[in-house]
Amino acid sequence: MKAHRISEYRQGFQPAYLSNGLIGLRIGANPLAVGKALVNGFVGTSPTVSHESYNQAPYPVAGNIIAGSDELAKRPDLFRFVEQICDFRCGELVSCFEFASEAAAIRAECLTFCSRTLPPVVAQQVKIETDRPCELIFEARMDPQFIPGRVLVRMRLGWCADAVLLWEGRGGLSTCGAAYDCEFCGEGLIRQRRNDWGLEEDMQLTAFTVRAEPGRPLVFRQYGALVPSVMHGEPHWQAARMVEMARTKGFDALREENRFAWSELWRARPVLVGADDKWQDVVDAAFFYLHSSVHPSMPCSVAPFGLSDEFNYHGHVFWDAEGWMFPACLLTDPESARAMLDYRFRTREMAGFHARLHGYRGLMYPNQTANTGSDVTTLWARDSFNCGVGLEVAHAFAAYAHATGDRIFEREKAWPVVKGVADWIVSRVRRTRRGYEMPYDRSRDEQWLSVHNCATTLGMAKLVLCEASAMAQRLGYEPPAVWREIGRNLFFPIDADSRVLLKFEGWKDERELCGMEIAALYEMFPFSIGPEVDRATIDYYLDRADRYLGMPMFSVHVAAMLARYRGR
Repeated sequence: MKAHRISEYRQGFQPAYLSNGLIGLRIGANPLAVGKALVNGFVGTSPTVSHESYNQAPYPVAGNIIAGSDELAKRPDLFRFVEQICDFRCGELVSCFEFASEAAAIRAECLTFCSRTLPPVVAQQVKIETDRPCELIFEARMDPQFIPGRVLVRMRLGWCADAVLLWEGRGGLSTCGAAYDCEFCGEGLIRQRRNDWGLEEDMQLTAFTVRAEPGRPLVFRQYGALVPSVMHGEPHWQAARMVEMARTKGFDALREENRFAWSELWRARPVLVGADDKWQDVVDAAFFYLHSSVHPSMPCSVAPFGLSDEFNYHGHVFWDAEGWMFPACLLTDPESARAMLDYRFRTREMAGFHARLHGYRGLMYPNQTANTGSDVTTLWARDSFNCGVGLEVAHAFAAYAHATGDRIFEREKAWPVVKGVADWIVSRVRRTRRGYEMPYDRSRDEQWLSVHNCATTLGMAKLVLCEASAMAQRLGYEPPAVWREIGRNLFFPIDADSRVLLKFEGWKDERELCGMEIAALYEMFPFSIGPEVDRATIDYYLDRADRYLGMPMFSVHVAAMLARYRGR
């Protein structure tokens, strides 16, 4: 792993993504400008589709520099980007820029990180140098006026933190506590003030007026905290407490703790053997951004895109969490993997209601969920037919119990979920002369709606029923005979001539966008129908693998199968 540097900020660049799994920031070329802040568990209504979605939180570490009559926030023409460095080793972003004011030529270096040891906290150090003596003002800012929502509580404390906000998201679905504090380290302070007046839409700021001298860096340290209401009944006061703790520990101690936490994560780094360095860089980037987006303290699992964006997938939790991200976390950061399962356990009541709404028993986890676990699937997605989410969830609970050997977890957490999903399977399948079938499903690659006997769903159902029976026996229960009966007699859509397992009944190979979900079934799980079908199926799909490599969703499994079975 290494630090990645850019020295030219081109048009169309995405702002840097910095996160610890509870807080996510987007930081642009000017690191003191108000960026984007998202918080795991802070939601409001989406401005585009009006359902539950991530909402932006007040950005807690914005700032401004004033020299003479020139103000950085109002004179972007005087700003010049120098470089930005994202250090994958420790989760730090260093942004360097110049500000050509009339009073002095200013060079600034801004170091920002989201603390992994105090998860609600963002810490930032701004180091400023000038080429000649001048009076300079640095402002620490928290300005929510351009994000959807409203202020419920606004206070300037004078202790614990410089300022506190209780911010309500659009539609009033949840609130977020925000607080910040700032300190000046060094000589030359003339005065310090806070804006204790103003209407609620006015920003909160702390201004330091200092005497700058060439060769004497000015150092300002900002501590911001964001706490979602799903984790605390009074999140604004808790944010103030977290800021006080951060400042008491100090920037250097927080930074050292954060660096150590990242070094512990990197001990699990996957190392490629025999591959070019560029492929190792790709693996390192995937590792870094995955672990930037998960944390043992996250209350609401992890969404596609993590905390980097509120519009793509709206911050909803999909089966991607258990299907794609959980396996990697289980091996490299089991505590974060556990946090994903804690969310599913907390929301299992809503999975039960979801099953009842569809006329089933047990637990049926919706395709998209958010804070409460209710179905928040976008209507245009038409995913009410999707049956696979609960199967992935149950398999993840069983996998965690196997990997950790935690029998208390297995009895108290895994068993209620695995049993609930097994009971759902029993009520979901239909017995026919061909066996147990599952009509009206959606293909796993999401390209086909209302299909019958989706092979991936049936394969997962078989695995879950086997896990449920084995878990029951380990815990001293007698598993229902119907679990074994269904598991042995599920009807799989197998082509009569080729003996190939089809994606679903009646499927024809039509070069879909993501047509290799069968590869995932064989590669991710201990799945088998029998030697004849297994061999025919693997050969059939691998003969067509080249056209799917690089496509969404299942390319990695295709590549793994090519390596395993054909040495490619």
